[in-house]
Amino acid sequence: MRAFDLVREWPASNTSICVIDRRGIAHTFGDTTRASRIASISKLITAWVTLIAVEDSSTSL
Repeated sequence: MRAFDLVREWPASNTSICVIDRRGIAHTFGDTTRASRIASISKLITAWVTLIAVEDSSTSL
């Protein structure tokens, strides 16, 4: 996945990604056992990524 390649280049001390589909966890990257305080912004990130996907015709609403 391209997102995983991009995250490897981020200048951050800790990054992780988890992709979940209807069957459960599909892909992970990074230290997925470390808790991150992101819950309050996860909906904003999801909305932003969804809008980008609609814009480039990867999905539709």
